[in-house]
Formats: sequence, C-alpha cells, structure tokens
Amino acid sequence: MGDPAAPAKRPRTPRDPDPDLFERRAGAWRLRIGFLVTPEASGQCARIAQGGEELPDDLLNTAARVGVLTCAAFLDILDGSSFVPAPCICCYAAVSAARAREAAATIRTFLQYYSAASYVQSRAYARTVRAMARDVEKDELIELKNVIYHSAGAGYTGDAREPALVQEVNAVVPGLCVAAPPCRPGVLWVYSTPDGRRLLRHLARKAKAPVRVTVASSDTAYVPRRRYRMYAATLLAAEKDAPTLLEETAAWARKQAHQVPHTTQGI
Repeated sequence: MGDPAAPAKRPRTPRDPDPDLFERRAGAWRLRIGFLVTPEASGQCARIAQGGEELPDDLLNTAARVGVLTCAAFLDILDGSSFVPAPCICCYAAVSAARAREAAATIRTFLQYYSAASYVQSRAYARTVRAMARDVEKDELIELKNVIYHSAGAGYTGDAREPALVQEVNAVVPGLCVAAPPCRPGVLWVYSTPDGRRLLRHLARKAKAPVRVTVASSDTAYVPRRRYRMYAATLLAAEKDAPTLLEETAAWARKQAHQVPHTTQGI
C-alpha cells in the first residue's frame, strides 16, 4: 500500500497542438497558413504559356508559394476525419485538440517530403497555374458548388443568413459560383465564368457604394479550398442598412432564374 500521506498525483494536462501549425481562433483549433505558404519564389518558377503567351510572374509566383495548399497529399489530410470543412483552408477547424495534434503530426511528415523546388517543375504546378489563368470549366464548377454547399455554414460567425444566400445563388444560376469566406466578413468570392463577370458588372452599376474587385486567386492572402481563377469583391464605404454584396447578388440571381435561359457555353 502507498503512503497515505503522499501527495496525490496531479492529472496530466494534454499538450496543445503544434503551435507552428495550429492556433486557437474563434473557439477552435485552426491552421496557421503563414507557416505553410512558401516564401517568395521569384526565379524558381517554370515558364508556362497559355494560348501562346507566357503567363505573368505574379500568377506563377502565387501558384508556387501556395503549392503545399494545392498538393493532393495535403488536401487528403484536410478532407480526413480531423477537420470540419470550410470554404477557405484557414477556416478549417480541427474537431478537437487531440485531432489537431494527430493532424499536425501527419502534416509534419508530409512536409518532410514536400519540396517547393520540385513542385514548380511538376505537372501539378502547371495544372494549378493554368486553372488560375482561365475560366472555371463546367465540371469544375459542379465540384465547386458541391464543396461550397457542404461547407458554406462551417465556422461562420457573421450574419447567419449568408450561408443560405450563398447556397441559393449557386443553385439558381447554373453558370455562377460564389462563396462568402467566414474569415473575411463583407468579401464576396466570385469564381471566373461568363456569368460571374456579368454579376460583377451588375454590382459595379447597381451597388449602393463603390465596389472594389481584385483577382483573389493570384493573392496569397486568400486560400480557397479549390484554387481556380476567382475574384474578391468588396463594398467600399457602404451605407448603414444598405444591401450587402451578397444580398445584391441574391436579388440579381433570382431575376436571372426567371428570365429566358441564356447560353452558358464555355463555362
């Protein structure tokens, strides 16, 4: 028998997940994307042509820097049972601290074998660059809508209506795909299709405030789960109680659904 006077053993406190890979944010363990994005890759990128012309350096550089985040092996880890999915990778949430620790160990093993220098010479890099330089194709659009449908509400802490509006817009206009990243309230992602550009022109004319549009797919600050060519639209100096970009988009989409179907060839 043990000494009754001996102090009781303290319960073992589980360690936090790898602090380089995970941070506690919005009540969940989420990935630190900055640790995974490769530093500036100028000079390493293979020259790639599309339609007879060399693609610009900013696009090549972005594809190289986010190579880990587009690698099939890394995405398999994300799609496993350790995470709750979201429209963007930085909003993926580990289901528990224990699962975050397991995922961190798996990601560390993956990073031991991943080489940025080899990636920029690979076919996977060329495919990513070309996908970022052209419109989203019809089969890709269907896949995107399915991913966004199953993750639109995950990790969202803003206006509770937005996930439902995203799903409505993507359902009623076959050639349009949008997303509202939880980590960037007020930002609307519009994937590049003919209907997507029609929407952006409409928003520029009809929104109650100026609309800023940037090419989000060439910006390492944005980390969508599927990296195709896409735009980020933001209202500048919006008036109080004015419709949001997503609300304007939903109203436009409903009108499109009641018009004579137009050609979406080439989406």
